[in-house]
Amino acid sequence: MALLLILLILLLEGLCIAVLHVKSLGKRFLYVPDDYPSIQLAIDNANPGDFILIREGVYVENIIIERRNGLVIKPLEGNSVVIKAKDEGRPVISIQFSKNITVFGLTITGGKAYRSAAVYILNSSEIQIQKCVLYGNNAGIWITYSQNITVANNNVLENSNGLVVQYSRNVVVIENNIVLNGVGIDFVDASNNMIYHNNFINNKQHVRSHKSVNAWNASYPLGGNYWDNYTAEDLKRGVHQNEPGADSILDTPYKIDDTNIDYYPLAQPLAFQATLSTPIITILTHTITPPTITLTQTTLSDECRASLILLVVLVLLVTYLIIVAQKTRKRVRATKSRKAD
Repeated sequence: MALLLILLILLLEGLCIAVLHVKSLGKRFLYVPDDYPSIQLAIDNANPGDFILIREGVYVENIIIERRNGLVIKPLEGNSVVIKAKDEGRPVISIQFSKNITVFGLTITGGKAYRSAAVYILNSSEIQIQKCVLYGNNAGIWITYSQNITVANNNVLENSNGLVVQYSRNVVVIENNIVLNGVGIDFVDASNNMIYHNNFINNKQHVRSHKSVNAWNASYPLGGNYWDNYTAEDLKRGVHQNEPGADSILDTPYKIDDTNIDYYPLAQPLAFQATLSTPIITILTHTITPPTITLTQTTLSDECRASLILLVVLVLLVTYLIIVAQKTRKRVRATKSRKAD
């Protein structure tokens, strides 16, 4: 019985540990600088599902998000947050070997060196970059060896390259202002991506594409992108642009190269006004309702998994000991009964 009691105590302890670990995987709100003085420290101490909320200010740091799952990084509601590179030779925010990360509503600048970027994404998936201002970098966003990336509702301004996409697929680029960059988007060996409802304005070269075949428009009548260097008539409408009547889509496709064509180029830009003065930025964009952010926890920490395994082993062991004790008691009673007879 003493052994059984000890095992029950261990069982309860294992159960408590498992419950605590499971609870720690729920959504928490980590405040910067209230809880942690830097964004990096908040990320280092975050659990899957956590929100990192940043108070207004300029944060000078280079942030690394590596092998993480399920984080949202955004300003506290109504706050303006600027992240400036401490080391211009490194990405301002680097997301590596991670999944389900959302960067929302930040102004990011200072990743100026060659191969640097405001946001660098490597070997990652389910990454969302939304409603950010990315200016004054070598690249606004650099995506490589990644998939299922969404770049939406951003102002990508005055970078050497607005976006660089390499060896990646299922990248969706939608409703961004891509303005005053050297190259708007540079694709390298990156096919099966979708780019539509973006404004390409005053870039030295809107698109550069190497060994890449991508879709540059949604289905009619949603249309494609606005290209400020393209003028054509808008006299027709319909899927084949052969019916009478204007529809705000130019009648002739915009050809990037032989395999990349915007079949429904927009006649007018999506309404926006951008005023840039370093280091103060004011961005006024057309209203876009941000998509609902949902996080689904699919993994457990190693400690939690170990606790659950221990719990299962203890349950099986206790069950086995109870069965053995019951059988022993039955044999004792049977022996006593035979002796009584």
